[in-house]
Amino acid sequence: LNNKCYENCPIGTALEKGNCLECSNNCLKCDNVESCSLCNELTYLFDNRCVNKCPEGYVAKANNPRVCTKCQDNCSVCCSETDKCLRCNNDFILHHNHKTCVQSCDPSYVNIKGVCKKCTVQNCNSCLNLDNKCEKCLDVFSLSINKDECVSQCPSTQFSKNGLCEHCDNCPNCLN
Repeated sequence: LNNKCYENCPIGTALEKGNCLECSNNCLKCDNVESCSLCNELTYLFDNRCVNKCPEGYVAKANNPRVCTKCQDNCSVCCSETDKCLRCNNDFILHHNHKTCVQSCDPSYVNIKGVCKKCTVQNCNSCLNLDNKCEKCLDVFSLSINKDECVSQCPSTQFSKNGLCEHCDNCPNCLN
């Protein structure tokens, strides 16, 4: 470097073939000119090189050294402070409470625009795609005809059959 002899190559350079060569752009410390191990304060270390912005699926960590850290599996955007996922890769759904990516929502949760949300119908075991409609109630409850509530007993003009409230035919009150 600069036609001078060095016992050790200066910071920002690496020894290659007997010469001290400058590290790649924005790199402060490198093992060789193509393999960075420490970037300047404006960039992040990713895959042994310095980048201005971390790629999708990685999050910028501003600690020292500044690095791009992989998000959790199947997560395309995550939060740097909490490592929680904000958006999932295709074919995965963001679980609302846990902020993780799942292939399907838990019972009593429903997939609404790629996010698992808790069903708003009390005692519902399985929601429809609308968060205020139920598909199946917990075992001791019956699903109302409108599918908007799970009841312990169907109204008097209805009876419970296989967990669903159904209308009675030609009766003011049902007996089951």
